[in-house]
Amino acid sequence: MAGWEVSRHPEWDMMYAAGLTAREIADRCHQNVATIHAHFQSRERYEPGTRATHEAALAARGADHHDSSND
Repeated sequence: MAGWEVSRHPEWDMMYAAGLTAREIADRCHQNVATIHAHFQSRERYEPGTRATHEAALAARGADHHDSSND
């Protein structure tokens, strides 16, 4: 079994790094948003900077972004 440094959901990580919110990822992947949030809290612990990368990409999305309350 891989250690914590290996993500269990690399597709979520790619979407998050591209600026999609947890709600958008949950909707696309048919998951509970709390599950997505928990995953990213864990990823930030083991890979510091995950959230900063997300926030930069989210800001770059500009006007097409409509769900800032659930990132």
